Amino acid sequence: MMGFEGFIVWFIAMSIVAYFIIIKHGGKEYEKGIIDGINMYDSGRLTYEAYYEGDQKYIKIDIKAEDEE
Repeated sequence: MMGFEGFIVWFIAMSIVAYFIIIKHGGKEYEKGIIDGINMYDSGRLTYEAYYEGDQKYIKIDIKAEDEE
C-alpha cells in the first residue's frame, strides 16, 4: 500500500495536473465568449444600456435569439 508520503506526493501531482487543465480550458472558454459577444454586438443581436441607481452603476444586456432576426 501507499504510505502517507506517497499519498501527499500523489495529491500534489494530481493538483498540479488539474490546475493546468483548468487554466487551459478556462482560457479557451473565456476567449470564445469574448469573441461571441463581439460578433453578436456587431450583428446587432447584443445591445446594452448603462444606468445608475444611486451610486451603483448597472448594465442591462439584451441578447436576441438567432431566429428572431
